[in-house]
Amino acid sequence: MKRVYSIKLKFIFIYFFSFVIPIIVSMLIISSYLKVQFTKQISVLIDDHLEAISQNISSYLEDLNGITTMPYYNKDFITYLDTVLKNNAKGDSEYERFLAEVALKDELSNYMLLTRKDILGTILVTDKVLVSGVRKDANPYSLHDYDFSKTDWYIEAMKCNGRPYVTGVHSQDYFPEYSDTKVFSVARLIKDPVTSRNLGVMMADANTNIFNDVFSNIKFNIPSKILLLDKNNNVIYSTGDISKDMIKKLNNNNLVKDGKESYIVKIRDISNYDWKIVMFISDNSIKKQLSWIYGVCALLLLFGLVVTYFVFYLLSGDISMPIKKMMKVMKEVEKGNFNVRVSEFKIIEINELSRALNNMTEKLNESIEKEYKLVIQQKNAEFKALQSQIHPHFLYNTLNGFIGLNRLGEKQRLEDSILNLTKMLRYALEDRNLVSIKEEFDFLKEYGDLQLIRFEDRLRINISCDERIKEYIIPKFLLQPIVENAMVHGAECSEKLCTLNILGSLKENNVIFTVSDDGVGFNMEASKDGVGLSNIKNRLFLFNKNSKFHMESSPDKGTIIVVTIPVEDFINENSDCR
Repeated sequence: MKRVYSIKLKFIFIYFFSFVIPIIVSMLIISSYLKVQFTKQISVLIDDHLEAISQNISSYLEDLNGITTMPYYNKDFITYLDTVLKNNAKGDSEYERFLAEVALKDELSNYMLLTRKDILGTILVTDKVLVSGVRKDANPYSLHDYDFSKTDWYIEAMKCNGRPYVTGVHSQDYFPEYSDTKVFSVARLIKDPVTSRNLGVMMADANTNIFNDVFSNIKFNIPSKILLLDKNNNVIYSTGDISKDMIKKLNNNNLVKDGKESYIVKIRDISNYDWKIVMFISDNSIKKQLSWIYGVCALLLLFGLVVTYFVFYLLSGDISMPIKKMMKVMKEVEKGNFNVRVSEFKIIEINELSRALNNMTEKLNESIEKEYKLVIQQKNAEFKALQSQIHPHFLYNTLNGFIGLNRLGEKQRLEDSILNLTKMLRYALEDRNLVSIKEEFDFLKEYGDLQLIRFEDRLRINISCDERIKEYIIPKFLLQPIVENAMVHGAECSEKLCTLNILGSLKENNVIFTVSDDGVGFNMEASKDGVGLSNIKNRLFLFNKNSKFHMESSPDKGTIIVVTIPVEDFINENSDCR
């Protein structure tokens, strides 16, 4: 037994599924979308900042790198350097080496004049001898007493074998007056372009104050810390205190914790160099900024629910009460009381509905007594009369086939055919107006087998029916006259082998019956529908007014007939409507 719900309860369900759930889902989608967009904007902003920092620092490193490659673009510089290194060569006096060293200092000084102000100086060292050092704001130095062989930058530059080595932050202790100055440098091993002999190491220094300028220009509305690390993760510069444990946990897009605070890590490598920029963004601050999104969405959700519930409360009462009254009247009509009427209501649409209900009740009473019963009886009479016209044509043509078989003396085939006919007559004489499509197609197969006796090798029959439509109900003998016409008027008059195709299919919510032959055909413009064809159409449209009957034919090309019936108008074989 089905559960019964009040109209008010149904309105509550409608309200819940039509308003509450969509509003909640919409707010969740909007909040998620805003969160994603906010996160994307932060990510883009972070990437832009990191890219700007990377470009600025990279430009300084490129300038330093350019200074270290200067000897390769100055032929005299290599010559001077080679002269300095020839301590024991004949023809090279101590005075010539001195002049070469002075020339080297002049070259370095002149080149330093062309660099930006933050690049402080450069030094050139050879094996066991520091040739010269130049600062932008001082005279050249001859620092032969400085032991550079154990310095990290010299050792690493030798290992890089001509490739640039970027140092960390270190002191300019090779310039005694500036030993407290902190710099970062690019060092490179200078090699003879011809012999590849090691000539010395050249290093260019830049002031670490440039990091203050680079990082101070970064304006970010979320608390964050930025680190500049060398290849060994040593801190070169930092905008805040970061513990060593956090540095060990570095991983791009990872979340690390420092006490109660959580940070999102973003890492950007500086191209062509071993430095990297690390940005720690406060995850808690991001969540706080996101909280207003959820707050606004929650307020919108609450406001939407209040408004829709208020509207629902007003409308449901004006709708549910009149419906209850109309339902009460319909129950009286159901009992046979056609004198009850519905009163008028203040809502125009419901008032129109109540008037329509009253008019329907009056006309229903009149139709039942005067028209409806007569129409039903007339339709049933027409239906049975049209169906009975099929039987004589069927029997006449079938018996003609038996006569031909008897004349041939094929008694066994005649006996089998008579038994087959018996089954068909039993089917035809059953007191049923409607049959299943399966039964009709079984009948057509038996009918076709009998007709093949008459046509022998002049006819080939193909029958196919979609399994999905076999249980639907159609009028008995709906297709048999069409098949009979195809045999008699299409195949029988043809001198060639003819093929008859009978197809039942399901397409686009329509059951489609197709009967086609490649017989003699006819001129449709010069022909009119015969009695049999007219009967078929009448029976079809009496069965279903939405059905379609389509026929195409032309001389010597055959005939095709297509019957289309909407699926929604069918009844099932197990229905009691037969």
